[in-house]
Amino acid sequence: MRYKLISFDLDGTLVNTAVEIAEAANRSLEDLGLARCPLAQIERLIGAGTHHLMTRLLADVLGGPQAVTPATLRRALERIEHHYTDTAGTVGQPYPGCVDTLLELRRRGIALACLTNKEKRFADRVLNATKLSSYFSLVIGGDTLAVKKPDPETIRYLERHFQADRTAVAHIGDSNVDISTAHNAGVAAWAVPYGYNAGVPIEMSKPDQVFAQLTDILGYLDAPRSAPKLSQSAAKPRNSVRRLRAVLWDVDGTLAETERDGHRVAFNEAFAAARLSWHWSAERYGQLLEVTGGFERLLADMPNHADAPSEPTERVALAKRLHHAKNAAYANIVQSGSIGFRPGVRALLDELQQSEILTGLVSTTSRSNVDALLKVNLGVNWRERFALVICGEDVEHKKPDPQAYRLALKTLQLSPDDVLAIEDSGPGMAAALGARIPVVLTRSFYFPAVDGAPACASVPDLEAIDLNTLVQWHQQANFT
Repeated sequence: MRYKLISFDLDGTLVNTAVEIAEAANRSLEDLGLARCPLAQIERLIGAGTHHLMTRLLADVLGGPQAVTPATLRRALERIEHHYTDTAGTVGQPYPGCVDTLLELRRRGIALACLTNKEKRFADRVLNATKLSSYFSLVIGGDTLAVKKPDPETIRYLERHFQADRTAVAHIGDSNVDISTAHNAGVAAWAVPYGYNAGVPIEMSKPDQVFAQLTDILGYLDAPRSAPKLSQSAAKPRNSVRRLRAVLWDVDGTLAETERDGHRVAFNEAFAAARLSWHWSAERYGQLLEVTGGFERLLADMPNHADAPSEPTERVALAKRLHHAKNAAYANIVQSGSIGFRPGVRALLDELQQSEILTGLVSTTSRSNVDALLKVNLGVNWRERFALVICGEDVEHKKPDPQAYRLALKTLQLSPDDVLAIEDSGPGMAAALGARIPVVLTRSFYFPAVDGAPACASVPDLEAIDLNTLVQWHQQANFT
């Protein structure tokens, strides 16, 4: 194939701009009297322009899309434009191999364009600051045309401009938006596995080629019949039986019975400290567990209390204060030694540590809660046991959304059929299965009767379960 034109996405493909964008977004939140958000949370919203970014970010912070008024959104967009003017092009750096690749492609006579949903004035600033602008014959921003990615007209405009037949055009990016753009326009869809794609492996978007780094494009063009090495999640047949390479554990209810005697008690202590008459009984807390996440649980229960604030922003502020106080109370409860691991957990963790199988934690509780529980039960160096630890702060969507598990797969660079998840609840099981990971269900106090049919095994606890049993269950799982 003789390619005449290659268009490149900017953010997350050519340049790592997340810190610049996140700083502008957080300054905008502060201008609105709202708390700053973690970089990881904002990073997963990058890719569709500042309007999309701030709309989604405000919905996260204020407790849902319904809480984002047009006036609040207008103010936020005004502020991020102001602040991004200061932060754009300040600290972002080209990804490894970027300059060498662009230089060689130009030397070969291939036309290069930058196609981004970032407003063009900001795209130009980033490209100039990183000294990449000279490599591109044309830069199309999110406000250059009447449409933007994934509308195919963005690619067709490039085809007309460069007089290139679509069979000789490729677009490369880091997100589903980019792959959809190329597919919609009928051109080659190429991808890099790093960047910003909401924590979802880019292979899920079915690109034509995945390049581990940009320089791999050159080898592909030299030998177009030989596809570049795909990441494992794209290259492995879904229905094959694979060797177990990682076990991913949920925390609350799975490692320990933390909900009834830990989190619930801590919430009630936080209510009392705030001089609120609220009290969550064991039965009521079980009902509230249908809402994933303690902060979200507080917001969901507030309409049931007459003394709760009526304004959405005030409810969010109160929920944040209560959640912070609850986490501190929970740490004290755990440190007292009253909450230990469930039967069989410690022995299985120790056996995994002695094996070649990776161990990870995939939880949507807060990092401080995970640290409190693990520090008491495994010691201050507990983190060394785990290949990865994913907590609520690391994802935009909590279980039963599969985002946390997809992020784990991306981080470990593993395919779903290399992994086994251990969960205690329906939402947790749904999250793992949504990422196509087989699940072992170990039933907990609040979830004694979950339908275990979708799981590859369902047990009351892990007392009699060893590593060989996990491996057998994994091999028997139906990867479909």
